[in-house]
Amino acid sequence: MKGLRINGAPTPIADRRVQKVISFLEETKYRTVRIRDLAKTIGVGPSRLTHLFKCETQQSIRKFVLERRLLEAARLLASTEKRISAICYLVGFTDLSNFNHAFKRRFGMSPREARRRCTYSEPVAGGFSTIYQEIAGSTNSSVLPNG
Repeated sequence: MKGLRINGAPTPIADRRVQKVISFLEETKYRTVRIRDLAKTIGVGPSRLTHLFKCETQQSIRKFVLERRLLEAARLLASTEKRISAICYLVGFTDLSNFNHAFKRRFGMSPREARRRCTYSEPVAGGFSTIYQEIAGSTNSSVLPNG
């Protein structure tokens, strides 16, 4: 199982049930999954799963999924020419306005501004612009999959 990052440092997940939930979330990509269904996959109740996940990762399942979606959106904005609305739906948001607000709240700029900055930034190793690295590197106290 890959570790998670807290403040940029890898942190192992000790509880195998939480590892299984994270693996399941990775496999289902950006599909909406109910906590009740996740809890069934590991044989616990929804409130117990919520508690376990928060204890292991220092954030809620909802915030974990939101963070993954926003980071993938930032990556796509920096590395593709797909329309912002297409990226919004591709990463699992169902409403463009909600996506725009969440992105701005997380990164301090709109998706359009992030793309504009990426377009005029110097390319770096791996094909990502320096602005993407700045966006992706600003994870604060987020818990993110390693990789």
